[in-house]
Amino acid sequence: MKYLLIICIIPLSILQINAQRQIDSLWFSHCVIDSTALMDTIHNRYAPTYFAEGLLFAQDEIEGRTGTGTQLMYAEFGTKVPFYRPKPLFDKTKAYKNIGPAAYSDSTNTIFFTANNQEVGVLNDEEDLYKLSLYSFKMDEDKFKPTALTFNNPNTSCMHPTTNAEGDILIYSTDIDPFYETDVFVSFNIEGNWLEPRNLDSIHINTVCRELFPYMINDSTLVFASDRPGGFGKLDLYISKRKNGEWGKAKNLGAYFNSPEDDFGLVINPTTNKSGYFSSRRSGNIDQIWKFEYDRIKARNRK
Repeated sequence: MKYLLIICIIPLSILQINAQRQIDSLWFSHCVIDSTALMDTIHNRYAPTYFAEGLLFAQDEIEGRTGTGTQLMYAEFGTKVPFYRPKPLFDKTKAYKNIGPAAYSDSTNTIFFTANNQEVGVLNDEEDLYKLSLYSFKMDEDKFKPTALTFNNPNTSCMHPTTNAEGDILIYSTDIDPFYETDVFVSFNIEGNWLEPRNLDSIHINTVCRELFPYMINDSTLVFASDRPGGFGKLDLYISKRKNGEWGKAKNLGAYFNSPEDDFGLVINPTTNKSGYFSSRRSGNIDQIWKFEYDRIKARNRK
């Protein structure tokens, strides 16, 4: 009897790609950062998320010069230019003030976004401030009639949503706990109903400081911003991984991603897992969108 011996040689490049999928603080240390064509000297632009053939991001005025409040903008990836000119995603949204940031579920074609809605009276009477709430909207609907999520509260803010591909897990920031500033909470959608939100983790993720702009890389990896002690500046980017049902210690993404100013609102390309965008106030005292790419060779030689 004869046997055929087959030797399978796996190219190093494939092994490197597989290694990249294990995204942790070490993965981010092998990234290089660069400016983007979305940088603007008139508007704050921040909290990008992948949508359709481009990016959604929040854009607001600087010192009242534009007078538009926060808008949810869409910039399509260009063919000969990095991005085509950004434009508001929604028209005729006068009742909704300060729309954005947002998250998108591809499988349900649903956008979850932050806004305050004066029509329905999401108002804190004591402080005379409109609180932020979370809304959902299916992009295949003809008329813009968002649905307010059931756990919104007129006395607290719910903001900065992130969701999974299936759109049945929603993680967001809220100031619901009077003893803390803002924490990260989670809600699950069961048979079309959002369950009562709960604190995502009170040991490693949430502190007495601000935890904002969470982003689910996958069901077991979360990136978020926090101004807890021990960082490089104001808001810093952190990553936490869940194992055996427990979230692990949040690790700072390091001095390359974090600056003396605010760094927040990070997303990773869900198709390649090799690049992404984040927000930073490191240049010109304006929130701007920066890009990053996994490249161990360039990262080794960067200044």
